[in-house]
Amino acid sequence: MDKINETISITWKDLTKNFDEFKVVNIGKSKKINSTRMSRAGLELSGYITRKESFAAILFGREEYNYLLSFDEKTRNEKIDNFFKLTPPVIILSRSFDENIILDFAKKYDVTIIKSNQTSSYINTSTNLLLLDLLSKYESIHGNLVEVYGVGVLLIGESGLGKSEITLELIKKGHLFIADDVVEYTQLFSDIVGRANKKTGNFIEVRGLGILNISKLYGVQVTKKECQIDVVVELKPISREETFERLGREYAYKRLFNIDVPHYKIPISPGRQIGDIIEAIVGDFKLKKSGYFSTNEFLKKLKEED
Repeated sequence: MDKINETISITWKDLTKNFDEFKVVNIGKSKKINSTRMSRAGLELSGYITRKESFAAILFGREEYNYLLSFDEKTRNEKIDNFFKLTPPVIILSRSFDENIILDFAKKYDVTIIKSNQTSSYINTSTNLLLLDLLSKYESIHGNLVEVYGVGVLLIGESGLGKSEITLELIKKGHLFIADDVVEYTQLFSDIVGRANKKTGNFIEVRGLGILNISKLYGVQVTKKECQIDVVVELKPISREETFERLGREYAYKRLFNIDVPHYKIPISPGRQIGDIIEAIVGDFKLKKSGYFSTNEFLKKLKEED
């Protein structure tokens, strides 16, 4: 089912801004797009129309073009006219679709037409990904985001516990930097994806040192625009009131949107190499995903010795 976002909307201008290969054929009214998926016009062109208006971007490709050409001109024009009464916010044409057969109707109904030099398959995939990103609801959380051995690690905890310093340590170990201080995240299907705030991307604040540009300091190869959040690591000051996992038999979870993300609590104390511990957490996470639990084997061996 298509995801309809009632609070966020974009227009055809947002699509052309992100894809250089789009050429504007006809400029219509700036109607809002609020569906995260493009639609094909098969049923509507065949005459089966169940709605009065469309708020999705529509793709016309080789199949639609050949279908329309299979009719005589009068029938073809009737089908096109009935479809344009839906006044979609934008129609995107693949390189195989000749815009001349619909251009008069686009002008009549004030509908924007843009054309790509790509195939329908390419347009469908790339545009759907862009729509999903632009129309997804993002939340924000105080923390840092790094990718360690291909696993997205969200570092959270009170201010002053050294999240930025630990992030720098991980970058120096060859891991990837995504965000510092504020992480924006959204749910994409069954995954949680995080990114930096657009204004502060590539920058990190280190107490006593100030603001650093990571891509300038270490190179763009250590930065990444976004990544999946697979693990949450919460840094906690050591206290007698706080209890920490000793055996690691079961996951704790932190809920982000509708997804439960594995949640580790790590006590902070002088001399602890937290970067090494986070690498160990990632290794443990990968083993557990494969079905191996170190604690189970450890307890099994203890039982065998009794």
